[in-house]
Amino acid sequence: AVSTAANRRKRVLVAGAGVTGLAAAYQLNKTRPDVEVTLVETRSRPGGNIVTERCDGFTIDGGPDCFLRTKPEALRLCEELDLVPEIMTTLPTAQGVYIVHKGRLERMPAGMALAVPTRIGPLVKTPLIGWASKLRVLGDLFIEQSLSTDDETVASFLTRHFGREVTYQLAGPLLGGIFSGDIEELSIR
Repeated sequence: AVSTAANRRKRVLVAGAGVTGLAAAYQLNKTRPDVEVTLVETRSRPGGNIVTERCDGFTIDGGPDCFLRTKPEALRLCEELDLVPEIMTTLPTAQGVYIVHKGRLERMPAGMALAVPTRIGPLVKTPLIGWASKLRVLGDLFIEQSLSTDDETVASFLTRHFGREVTYQLAGPLLGGIFSGDIEELSIR
């Protein structure tokens, strides 16, 4: 039999079996049954940067381990895939985010809106950054803002506004946990 363009099935290659690749392949299968979808992954397992490990009785989540309930698309997808029973909500007693700093667990200052400090008190009290950086953050309130529409990395944007220490001590770990991305690679857009 001779294959012709008319009887060949369209094919799509999805590179990467992280959350985005898995969601893209799922959506294609659901909405375009006429398309043959091939999903490839270089790692030995799907999930990308998301991983759950159990060690010494502890459950450790790596990569992005949550989604915001204010984003209904993620919850709808979980419902569609019958994953709702697997969703774990935060315990009322589990308040705050901690990072390791100088060999100790330190609490991330309250009032961080993604990577931007929004409350002065917790920022002033945190041992995670020095006084020069704390003053730099406060100084951003008085600096004329750029109206540039050029894109830049999250790291570049935050360093320009708040300095390197805030960018890499506060924003980097926080955004890495939320987006499982490198702030040197993530677009501010």
